[in-house]
Amino acid sequence: MSVKNQHFIPQVYLKHWNVNGAEQVYCYKKGNLSEAVPKNISKILCQSHTYTIGYDDCFFIDFLPEAKKDFSNQLERILREYSAVAYFDGKEIKDFYAAIDYLHRVDEWDFRKSSDFHLLAPKKAIVARIKEIRSYILESRLDNYVEKKWSQSLNLFLQQLNDRKDLYENEQIDIDSAVVDEIVSTMLIFMCRNPAFDCLGVFPWIKDFLLSAFNEQNDKSEETISIVNKQLRGAWLSQLYKALYSSDTGFFVSFYSALKRRAQATIIYCPTDTGSFITSDNPAFSYIDATKPTYNAIYFPLTPQYLLLIGNGEKYSLNKVDYKIVSKKGVINFNSIICNMAYEKIISNRSKLDDVL
Repeated sequence: MSVKNQHFIPQVYLKHWNVNGAEQVYCYKKGNLSEAVPKNISKILCQSHTYTIGYDDCFFIDFLPEAKKDFSNQLERILREYSAVAYFDGKEIKDFYAAIDYLHRVDEWDFRKSSDFHLLAPKKAIVARIKEIRSYILESRLDNYVEKKWSQSLNLFLQQLNDRKDLYENEQIDIDSAVVDEIVSTMLIFMCRNPAFDCLGVFPWIKDFLLSAFNEQNDKSEETISIVNKQLRGAWLSQLYKALYSSDTGFFVSFYSALKRRAQATIIYCPTDTGSFITSDNPAFSYIDATKPTYNAIYFPLTPQYLLLIGNGEKYSLNKVDYKIVSKKGVINFNSIICNMAYEKIISNRSKLDDVL
């Protein structure tokens, strides 16, 4: 598994905005929408070690059992490679999974040759290797969940939508529940996997609470801010883990259950001669505006021509999809919302946004 360029916006998603079949999209800075820069999809909206679990993350690894298991397996392999036995507090470490709980104290461990207790193993080298342990289970799981399935899921959804829209003229289009579930669950994964994910305002509240506690002690150091940011990263990756490993708790399952109970899906179609939808580094988001309640929904641009909105609806009717064709003015309105909710980058298949934004 590659440790670099872990994409928080999947490449397979961005390819729908590619330019003339190339592996490029037009990338704009949110603060400068007049300058389009063609960018290779493989080089944008990614960070090094975005989802990597490293040695410094051990403080929250109990919330990621599969990562903990991965760590224990790697620890066992390292000791086997050095033909070494590890000791902590004078006791031999035999349960490697349990040992991860005090891996942060690895500098206090002792190492001896497994063939002869009286012979020391090279502690410095072993400790260095242990501190280099990395787990890529989240990146791997995301790859299997989204990158390998998105195109097929999207194509099936759009195929059913277009095949059935004429049959349900002026009515909601009945889409197979499993097909809709796949699209909606992926949308929520898109929300969870973004490093800027705020858990509908919960994470900023946690950050303010922690910083206020430190500020009471007049501690505003960079180290304090770093500690708080690490705690938030742990909370974020724990939520992503729960979403990917079918936990019965957390943002994903609770929000998904709520959507299935009372949400309505609407597809906004933009004909090519009308314009196209943009997307961004925050493609799936919840939008609330008291002045324009008709636009309140979860937004998720699927392609330049299709925008998915999830809003309030009848109970258990998520698979009954409304279908609307947008006007040029409507495209501009929707794109304005998408742009406003972006963090830094806007993505389009157009070299100019004048007529769509």
